[in-house]
Amino acid sequence: MEIGTEEASRLATLIEYDILDSGAEEPFDRLVEIAADLFQAPIAAVSLVDGYRQWFKSRVGWTAQESPRKWAFCEHTIRGADVFVIADAAKDRRFAGNPLVTKAPSIRFYAGAPLLTGTGHALGTICVMDRRARRRLSAREKHMLQQLAAMVMEQIEIRRHVRAAKATIQRAMRLAGAKSPAHGECQKALQSLRAVQALAPRAARKHARLITPSQAAPRRRGRLNGTSTPQRAERRRRAAAP
Repeated sequence: MEIGTEEASRLATLIEYDILDSGAEEPFDRLVEIAADLFQAPIAAVSLVDGYRQWFKSRVGWTAQESPRKWAFCEHTIRGADVFVIADAAKDRRFAGNPLVTKAPSIRFYAGAPLLTGTGHALGTICVMDRRARRRLSAREKHMLQQLAAMVMEQIEIRRHVRAAKATIQRAMRLAGAKSPAHGECQKALQSLRAVQALAPRAARKHARLITPSQAAPRRRGRLNGTSTPQRAERRRRAAAP
């Protein structure tokens, strides 16, 4: 297969991130779980697309670790910057004969947002899938999926910079020698980096607790209808007292 200049640049960028074939990591797993819950989808994944395959950094509802790129719905998503949606793959001539549609996992619905670097390269996607056809996503739903993609890219960037900083510090430690004052300073820097890494899962948990507008609306209506907390009622009672 002939690779164009743009695709060669994209693949080189993906390799630089050194994330392909890496182990499971909690921040990515949490974000995939959020995507599945948010869209009530049985299948969700963070997919990275290299020259011949799509490889899953994290997934739920899908057993395979990778699949051929020529089968990948994500292959279409990475060609643009917008959310890519297939409402019914069995009725779409591009996918009707795809083994992922005609055989397990029998995908019918797909929605994916590209994982875009600062230079505009799409490393892969965060996507949700269903075994039944669905309606197309609303503008708000597309925005939510793009926000999840941005969160995934935040984790990818944190991972990249922490790994690079660790490698630089370890080289400096070797050059400085164990008895050098610089060696102790490097150890402190490594401890700080480990603390930064520990913050990443916490950030993912914080995002998981975000309340969507649909969840917040009933609370606002309750207050407008006169519902209040005991503390608010007590403050009003005191204000009304002579």
